[in-house]
Amino acid sequence: MKLSLKKAFMLVFLFFVVVQAFATHNRAGEIVYKHIKGYTYKIIIYTYCYTKTEADRDELELDCGDGTEKMTLKRISKTSLDNNESLSFSFLCKNVYEGEHTFSGPGTYVLYMEDPNRNDGVANIPNSVNVVFALKTTLIISPLAIQNSSPILLNPPMDKAALNRTFVHNPGAYDPDGDSLSYKIAVCLQQDAQEIIGYSFPPVTDSIYVNPETGDFVWEKPSRVGVYNVAMWIEEWRDKVMISRVLRDIQVEVIDIDNHTPVIDKQANYCVLAGNNLNFNVTASDPDGNRMLLSASGGPLAVTESPATFTTDDVWSKNPVGVFDWNTVNNHVRRQPYNLLIKCVDDDARVSLTAYQTVNITVIAPKPEITSITPTNSSISLTWNNGGNTNATGYKLYRSNRPIEYNQGVCQTGLPSSVGYQLIAEFKDPSVLEYVDNNGGLGLPEGFCYCYRLTAVFADGAESQVSDEVSALLPRGLVLFTKASVDVTDEKEGKISLEWIGPKDLDEISVPPPYYYLLFPGKAEEGGITNEIYGGSINLEGYDNTKYQDKKLDTEKRGAVYKVCFANFDVQNKNYNSIGSASSASTVFLKLHPSDRRVTLTYDCDVPWCNDRFEVYRKDPGTETFEYVTTTTKDSYTDYNLINGQTYGYKIKTIGFFSEEGLPTDIENFSQEVYATPIDTIAPCVKCKVKSYCTEIYNRISWHPDTVCGLGIEKYFLYYSETLDGKLNLLETFTPDVNHFDHYPELGMAGCYAVSALDSAGNQGVVSERICVDECDYYRLPNVFTPNDDGKNDLFHPYPYQFVDRIDMVITNRWGKVVYTTTDPDINWDGCDKDTGKLVPDGVYYYKCIVYEHRLTGIEPKDLEGFITIFSRKTKN
Repeated sequence: MKLSLKKAFMLVFLFFVVVQAFATHNRAGEIVYKHIKGYTYKIIIYTYCYTKTEADRDELELDCGDGTEKMTLKRISKTSLDNNESLSFSFLCKNVYEGEHTFSGPGTYVLYMEDPNRNDGVANIPNSVNVVFALKTTLIISPLAIQNSSPILLNPPMDKAALNRTFVHNPGAYDPDGDSLSYKIAVCLQQDAQEIIGYSFPPVTDSIYVNPETGDFVWEKPSRVGVYNVAMWIEEWRDKVMISRVLRDIQVEVIDIDNHTPVIDKQANYCVLAGNNLNFNVTASDPDGNRMLLSASGGPLAVTESPATFTTDDVWSKNPVGVFDWNTVNNHVRRQPYNLLIKCVDDDARVSLTAYQTVNITVIAPKPEITSITPTNSSISLTWNNGGNTNATGYKLYRSNRPIEYNQGVCQTGLPSSVGYQLIAEFKDPSVLEYVDNNGGLGLPEGFCYCYRLTAVFADGAESQVSDEVSALLPRGLVLFTKASVDVTDEKEGKISLEWIGPKDLDEISVPPPYYYLLFPGKAEEGGITNEIYGGSINLEGYDNTKYQDKKLDTEKRGAVYKVCFANFDVQNKNYNSIGSASSASTVFLKLHPSDRRVTLTYDCDVPWCNDRFEVYRKDPGTETFEYVTTTTKDSYTDYNLINGQTYGYKIKTIGFFSEEGLPTDIENFSQEVYATPIDTIAPCVKCKVKSYCTEIYNRISWHPDTVCGLGIEKYFLYYSETLDGKLNLLETFTPDVNHFDHYPELGMAGCYAVSALDSAGNQGVVSERICVDECDYYRLPNVFTPNDDGKNDLFHPYPYQFVDRIDMVITNRWGKVVYTTTDPDINWDGCDKDTGKLVPDGVYYYKCIVYEHRLTGIEPKDLEGFITIFSRKTKN
């Protein structure tokens, strides 16, 4: 391995000079960014520093993660926090650095900044004064997020906690694009934006965590006084895809005091209709009787158009009152709620403590209005307005074939499918304000009252409240089918009952009798139904002759379709004059699909009424009658837990309706009877997942059968490959009662796994999706050792490690001179110069190490570099 001595010298020299001249100042901070245009972004670094050192950065360097030279960000502001009563910190300042960078195109870019050094005495960071302070943010440019800005954090990352009392801190995150945010706890970073070696989370009595939804950092409860640093990931999501990730470094000072945190009276979450005013009061109390000061931050106060206000008397009070007031406008509408972070700090003479409470405020779009509805013979025309939603990007139109009462809640938007409406059209152009509903060109069936509702939609997926229901009737025609039901299932002697409704208010003068119904049977095809009509008709005389049973049919293998025409007979010319006809109606044709211990039923029919539910009947083996099984609203049903090799019979009854007043509302029709025998022809399939337990050095593979495939599993087979594209070899075989296995690999925790299954019928399932893991860190180095011959920590060597093939390590002093090299993963440096054999002087030494580890792609190099501190030694000859 070759090491640039010049680079080593510069790194070490910079480290020593900066540590001595500018150390002990960096406390907390984060990196955020704002989209400017195209691939250009403004990048902003916030740091919080101690002012009573010589460290005072006018500029910082940032690695943009795109392979270009590090960019320099100039400081644009430096604000003292000494007079900020809500922070209660002395000798602190907030620095803001800005710069613009243009990326070459779409990609994932890790922005990171490092600056020597952290402040001394951070209890959970070993030798913190010699640990580089680093921040990291992930910027993603993609078609989904090409114009995205990261969330901004409105609450400073400095706070105080009381010993043995619950502590809560919130970053006050606000996303200007309205994307959803999630939060998770993280480890603070050091040089090269790597997790700090030896870092530990602060000591607790109970637990320490970050609420993934609210962003509250909760410490239950600090058990030791001191200064601690923790970190938090703020992740931004759009359409279930992460589009940015900001790491915030937070510093908390734990103090042993009798003071208690003030209590903010519980606030509700709010919904407000855009254009309306939202106003509420916030109050607080203090268990110790201290005076308090209320303040607030968050999205409502940060929006550019018509921002909210949070006003107080701006004085310390034992009964503080804050007034939130927001005149919302249509541009405030978004899918995600706005977070208002309320903050209350007390004025305890020793140390002030702070309480937080988050209030979610959702701004809802008002409902559009359907302004006209006009029916024709087979279609309905509608027009609407935007309801004041000037920034809507389109509309959704919903339809029902009968009136449905729906009382939308104050905070509800859109129209849930459970209400019973069907989405029939979406409009991406907000200027479209009319539509003709003709059922996709097929025409709307007669005899229904068609009801419509409309919502406005927005760029981020938000949907307005739904419009009021409007309706129009398409009255029935002269004749209307109401029944087409199979009475007898037989290949030759099948029977079908037919019924229809004749004309009403018939004018016998203009249309004189005698009257006939001309019934036209459709051409029946095996295995289904068809709308093709025979030329011949069955002529039924009489105005009230509205029932007929068709006989000697093949109802076992064929469906049937009919059309009926109302006519009078011209005696003189001896012919029939058609007066009006009904839409065709078919029987229900049932198909069975047997498989392993189950039968799936599918059914088809073409009728003028609406079938809204289906009753399933089954005849079990050895019985003579069909028994009711269930009712479903779907057009298929699977009957489980059957016995393979046994024959089952099925039929269904459809139940439908017309919504025009006076027409039938419970129209019942039976399908033919069908028989099937379940048989196991479906191979089982398995889903699996893998989790690595790095400390214990094993991978846990767990699995379960996928119920969409075959059942009756007899064996599971587990396969393993050491590499990403290597062959999967059989690792173990398991009985069906086993659902996980702990694998202790020999060469590395990285590996790929898959599972398959065999059922009792001998069906071998395909191998599951290949799941690969490679998430463990094998090799970590300490940053200090003491070669003083006391038998303790006399050698520099790694923490316990696994799966390392070899290393290439070079250690240099501050001047870049190489003092030690090795390829032995154990290192075992005794602190002696490789040339002189004598102990090197106390101080900090720079190392660069390439570690060759067993990874998914084989033996892969991993770069490590950092500093080693040597002290407390004896002279060694």
